[in-house]
Amino acid sequence: MSIPISVILEELKTTPTSVIPLLRSLHNKTLLQSLSKSEITHLTSRILNLAKSHQPYPQWCGINLIRVISSDYSILAGYGSIFLDQLLKLVENSQGKILVNCIDVIGFICSEIRGKPGLTREILTPKLGPIISLFIEKLHLAPFEILKNLVVAIRFHPTTFRPYGNKLSAKLVRLVNDVGFVNYPSKLKDVVYEALAVLPGIEKSEPEQKWSNDVFGLIGEIKDVVEVFQEFVHFKDDQDLIDNLRKLEKSGKTESKMFEDLNIDLNSPNSIFQLSNRIDISLGLLKSYLITESQFTVKVPLGTIITVCEVLTGLNLRMLRFKGDIRDEDVKSIIRSSIANIHHSVVLFLSDIVDVYKGALLLHFHSILGMLEVIIPMKGNKVSYDDLISNEGLIIDLLIFVAKYVSLVKHLDDNTQLLPFVDVSMILVEPRSKPQKEKEQKQDGQKKNKKQKKKGNAAALSDILSHEHLFLESIPASTVSAVRKFINVIIKTITLSPSQHYKVLRYLIIESINIRHINQQHSVPQELKQLLIDCVLFPGYDRVNILPIVSSILKGDQLLSVFNNPRFPPLPRYVRQEELVQQDLDEEEEDEEVEETNDIGSKKRKLDELMAEAGNPVQDNEPEPEQDDSKLFKKSKQEVNEVETNTLEEVVQDKVPVKETPKAVEEIVETVSASVPVETVPASSSTISHADDDSEEEGDEIEIPELDLGESSDEE
Repeated sequence: MSIPISVILEELKTTPTSVIPLLRSLHNKTLLQSLSKSEITHLTSRILNLAKSHQPYPQWCGINLIRVISSDYSILAGYGSIFLDQLLKLVENSQGKILVNCIDVIGFICSEIRGKPGLTREILTPKLGPIISLFIEKLHLAPFEILKNLVVAIRFHPTTFRPYGNKLSAKLVRLVNDVGFVNYPSKLKDVVYEALAVLPGIEKSEPEQKWSNDVFGLIGEIKDVVEVFQEFVHFKDDQDLIDNLRKLEKSGKTESKMFEDLNIDLNSPNSIFQLSNRIDISLGLLKSYLITESQFTVKVPLGTIITVCEVLTGLNLRMLRFKGDIRDEDVKSIIRSSIANIHHSVVLFLSDIVDVYKGALLLHFHSILGMLEVIIPMKGNKVSYDDLISNEGLIIDLLIFVAKYVSLVKHLDDNTQLLPFVDVSMILVEPRSKPQKEKEQKQDGQKKNKKQKKKGNAAALSDILSHEHLFLESIPASTVSAVRKFINVIIKTITLSPSQHYKVLRYLIIESINIRHINQQHSVPQELKQLLIDCVLFPGYDRVNILPIVSSILKGDQLLSVFNNPRFPPLPRYVRQEELVQQDLDEEEEDEEVEETNDIGSKKRKLDELMAEAGNPVQDNEPEPEQDDSKLFKKSKQEVNEVETNTLEEVVQDKVPVKETPKAVEEIVETVSASVPVETVPASSSTISHADDDSEEEGDEIEIPELDLGESSDEE
């Protein structure tokens, strides 16, 4: 429940004991919107009185209360200008936490006003110039908070910021050239780089040209720093390095330089680290120019950027020899450390830009992996374990970048460039034992001292042999996490060789079993669990099935149960065999009936066609004679049917040689004859004598005129 406004006003008459309940109540927008004009006037006046106090605590209370009530539009429209004036006065006369708090509240009020045309015209535009000027003046007191607000002002108000651009740029360049800038917090360095990267946006004409000049200027300064290493090593040993340096010379030089000249003195070996520090700052600036959004279109020279990285990774003592002048081992060690720092800066630079450009960097896939492979410390044909552990931070970031970069593709057929990184990852997670320091022992003439020393050495050696687990070093959690992420990507992307695949499986299985026995729940972390499942899903060339081992470790996993117990979905219902057989028989009977019906219908159609062919010539060629009813006898129905039957039999025998049995033909004829109409035949035709069985029994003889059917049959 919020405190009533009357109680809040009563508390604000003096310095409140605790401002937290008041802030919680005023965060309620309903309370602020329900205030009357008189209540708003009392509230704002008492808050301003707290901010005008000379004591830190009342000032802090007033500043935070201004921030809370500024979220209401009506209060901001009426008192926004007054709030900004009071806050600017506090910025001029305060420092420390009060200054940081004032800057934060000013930025909040400006963001609330920005986008509202009326408030921007009446409040923000008149106050923006004094705010920018005061912020640049107080930059050394709170650089991170001030630069964060100035970057926003440059993006949204480039025209208003234009008169102050050179002043801010000079301060930032001076800050970057500070000797201790490389040791500043990462957040502060990033915001300084970002401020320098957005400054080209305030140019009145051709801001993209200013951006391009700055980028190529940084590339030129990186090349100049690399050429300083010619005083220490022979560049002629690596022709590729010389060729890449010539490519960078063609990119062009700018007259203005951002950095001051370096002062390197071999009598002071620590000054050599200025080279790696300068490279680190230059790459940080170059990264900000590449990943910071701009209001104008720019052309990013990605090919030249990759060439710069190849030049920096080409500074490798595996290919370059020290010059004869460099004899001091301390100087050589510092040069090695400086080159390792440069390699680390390159890896971090690539890891940052790959998040933005992604697929555009795949065009340089083999070049990037090839130059990063050179970073791996080697001793002969094997990885140098001591150098690898001493540069563990560099190798971890290298594996993280390779995993991030390779994850952009789904599958790779050529795995030769990734195999060295797999070997390195497996070396990093091997059990580590503390190095046994060998101390030279002075030979004493007394045998007693020798025996005592031998006993002491024997005791120390026996502890190492009998309690080896006490001398193991724990692997850093960051190393374990980086290696697991790398393996998870590699297993899905490439097919490992059997030996490397065996090493990966061995590590994962041993690690999973150890973790299960350590915790009380006997569970495996999700990251390791996913790795084991991926090993089952992507077996590679390995002929040994690890499914039983993984299933015993991850008991109850649903995905693995599909592989262990493959099963089909159940049938929707149970069907008896007798029903299926009866259904098949019924279908066969229906098919037979349909076939018989079709056969009868086809035969019937054939007979109809034959009848039509037999009747058409007679009707077409000869005119039908006139019928004389006086010369015809009236025939009974049975006689007409017999005549018709004989006629059809003759036509069928003449036209279609039917191979069916006589019984089948008679059935067909009987079926068809019932539908054929009977026509009266003229008396002049030839007669066909037919004896009726019934008439023969009665002894009656009937003369039937002959039917003229011979001509039609002869013609056909």
